[in-house]
Amino acid sequence: MGKVQQETERLEALKKLVILDTPAEERFDRLTRLAAKLFDVPYAAISIIDAERQWYKSKHGLQICELPRNVSFCGQGILSDRPLVVPDATLDPRFKDSPVVTGGPGIRFYAGCPLRAPDGSRVGMLCVMDRRPRLMKDQDVSALCDLAVVVQDELLDVRLNEACSTLAAREAELEDFIENAGDLILSNDPAGRIVYANRAFRESLGYSLSEVRTMEAARLVPLSERRRCGEAFLRVLKGETVRDFETVLLAKDGREVPVSGTINLQLKDGKPYASRAFLRDITARKQVERFRSEFFHQVNHELRNPLTLIVGGLRILKDHSAKFPADLRKWTEMVDRNASHLQRMVEDLLELTRSETGKLAVSPAVLDLGPFASLIVGDYQTTAAAKSLALECAAGPSLPPAMADPLRYRQILGNLIDNALKFTPEHGTITVKVAESKDGYIETSVSDTGMGIAEGDQPNLFEHLFQASSNFENRRKGLGLGLYICRTLVTRQGGRIWVESTPGKGSTFRFTLPAASGRTA
Repeated sequence: MGKVQQETERLEALKKLVILDTPAEERFDRLTRLAAKLFDVPYAAISIIDAERQWYKSKHGLQICELPRNVSFCGQGILSDRPLVVPDATLDPRFKDSPVVTGGPGIRFYAGCPLRAPDGSRVGMLCVMDRRPRLMKDQDVSALCDLAVVVQDELLDVRLNEACSTLAAREAELEDFIENAGDLILSNDPAGRIVYANRAFRESLGYSLSEVRTMEAARLVPLSERRRCGEAFLRVLKGETVRDFETVLLAKDGREVPVSGTINLQLKDGKPYASRAFLRDITARKQVERFRSEFFHQVNHELRNPLTLIVGGLRILKDHSAKFPADLRKWTEMVDRNASHLQRMVEDLLELTRSETGKLAVSPAVLDLGPFASLIVGDYQTTAAAKSLALECAAGPSLPPAMADPLRYRQILGNLIDNALKFTPEHGTITVKVAESKDGYIETSVSDTGMGIAEGDQPNLFEHLFQASSNFENRRKGLGLGLYICRTLVTRQGGRIWVESTPGKGSTFRFTLPAASGRTA
């Protein structure tokens, strides 16, 4: 058999062992430590030889991980079945110029025994080395070969090798996932020193990997936040998972980076090993919140207050409009309608801002919805009559009271009636009903004989800024916030809202609120 074919078969046998480039394992490290102790040498190693290099599966005392095959002792050793013993490498022409002889680690003495694959191919060496020349007795060489057989048995445990290789691949995949995750991931030891920070964390704060590895986590926290962060850290060390924790981190250039996330504890051998923080940079969210706050302030003070005065003045004019000429009276009514419409749009904007900032107040109380709905419907009768529409209200007999916020119920029902008035042609009918449902809720519905809603629009009807398509030219468009606010108010009171509609025939909007008798503590 030619040398090329032998080498090809040897490399194939090595590949089947699934051992090359796998992580260090205690089962092999234990044997190299034992070899160093038995033969009283500073260096011992289990080397694997592939096509171009000598790679250390396990090493004791050595800092290097691999060598070019052509300058290695073990690369020469696998060429023979016999042990290779080199008493003084500086006197051996094969090795005197090797970098491990002329430089660190300064090897003078070498002894190694071949390690074989199941087909007999020599794939590596168990070797011991010293910085000084020495002779090796035959019984010591024999003992080294016996120990090599033990190493060989471990190498031949292919199933274990495959499991270790698979585990190593999964660990590498997980490490890559964490390193390249979009969230900021930080790990500290129990003393508060940084163990690990992923790329997103480092880039957000402007630090290199080498910099964070030498830092204490407290350096990343401004003085104003250290007490809160310290308390959270202590809670984590006691085993608690801290969720939705918000704080501020200090970037290298002095910027403050707001973050939010979860912090938990990693155990090792049943003891606290490290805290793990999974954070998200919420700078953009904070900017949006600040914009909302400023927007709310501007709308409230620069639009709402002056508009209230304008609407109030127009109502006074309207009350005296009977004395006006017909064209002036018509103009006054038009301005009043549009000012009221603008006022509702401003209120919708303010309600949206309150909803998205958690400031939308809802205070449910025991309320008889039947009589209350009748009162609300009465407020719209004049508007309905002016449009030649019939507006009716029907309440079921002996209705139990509901848990509802009176102000918010009026807002929800009023919005639905207002929409029905807007989208129902002349001589149509709008019916408001209040009835008990079978599941412990009170249902309110508003039905109209209007144009209906396209089936494709219905799923999005309660999303903010959505406006259904329509050919009804006389409607006045709003901001597309009314139904979104209705859904928010209904949900906040423990109910739900939905629509049933047939294009060309009309729509029915229904919403439920919990019956007071069915409410549990």
